[in-house]
Amino acid sequence: MSLKYKLVRHIYAEPRFKITRVVNESIGRFELVKIVNSEFLTVQSDDCWSRDYEILKELDSETIIKASRLEKQGKNTILTLEDFDGQSFARFIEQQDVNLSSFLKIGIQLTEALETIHHHCIVHQKIQPSSILIDPISLKLKLIDFSFATRTTTLAKVQSQPKLGLDTAYIAPEQTGRMNIALDYRADFYSLGILLYRLLVGALPYQAQNFLELIHCHLAQIPVAPHDRNPKIEPTISSIVVKLLAKNPDARYQSATAIKADLKHCQAQYLSRGAIEQFDLGRLDVRSQFCISAELYGRSSATTAIANSLSRIGTEALELLMITGDSGIGKSTLVSQVVPSL
Repeated sequence: MSLKYKLVRHIYAEPRFKITRVVNESIGRFELVKIVNSEFLTVQSDDCWSRDYEILKELDSETIIKASRLEKQGKNTILTLEDFDGQSFARFIEQQDVNLSSFLKIGIQLTEALETIHHHCIVHQKIQPSSILIDPISLKLKLIDFSFATRTTTLAKVQSQPKLGLDTAYIAPEQTGRMNIALDYRADFYSLGILLYRLLVGALPYQAQNFLELIHCHLAQIPVAPHDRNPKIEPTISSIVVKLLAKNPDARYQSATAIKADLKHCQAQYLSRGAIEQFDLGRLDVRSQFCISAELYGRSSATTAIANSLSRIGTEALELLMITGDSGIGKSTLVSQVVPSL
């Protein structure tokens, strides 16, 4: 680290980077510095940090950390951020029991951050504890990591292998690379659902022994609703989380604004009555970005026939399934929709 920075304390570390709170002695001010770990020093890491810096400079929200400078010191890259005297969210959820009032305060802030991010046509892709700092007293939080964020105009094909720095427990089904569904901003809602589930229940929705088993859970396993794991949890809060965790993006919330509205409605009821009555979720829900649905319509009998045929693989009977139709009618799309779901 540069001689102008005096270490105050370490805040968080992951395989790709560490964040420390320092005093910048040249200006006499507290700052946060994000330093790339030496094992991650590549051209790719430089691109990653440049993207992080550019996006942070563009966004203006109380729930998103502000970037000051991007510096190169020898082979190392240092991203200087505004001062925030908090702790990693990963540490917070391990040490704190969160009541309903605190849960709602945290959830509303996270949706406000996503509201800003999606308004700028950005998909965050890493809504998980390592991307968040929180003040454990005031519960004020900041999103700090945009190194996986992508603009919706430049989304690339999703890789099916694990990525360094990305916790597979929090990725959406369409981030696995094993679904015939385009990745869009609604993947962030699924990750938010996992995070809120962990905060609410005290455990992740899926317990898997390895990477492939966890991927299968994201693709096919329906999580136990939070209020079924803990009857003290308000059913309405549980329903909000379950809606976020829908496998099909079309079945999730379609905007951060609608999630925030529902959480604020719950908060208002809880503050005034001490309880939350059930209500229709997503009343303010409209898509914040244009998305073409991947749902197939009018093909239920054909998809059932293909699925049934594939399910008989391994039996003694021989079987040949032929799919016919004019060119361009959608034969390949039909098959590609059915096969990944098995």
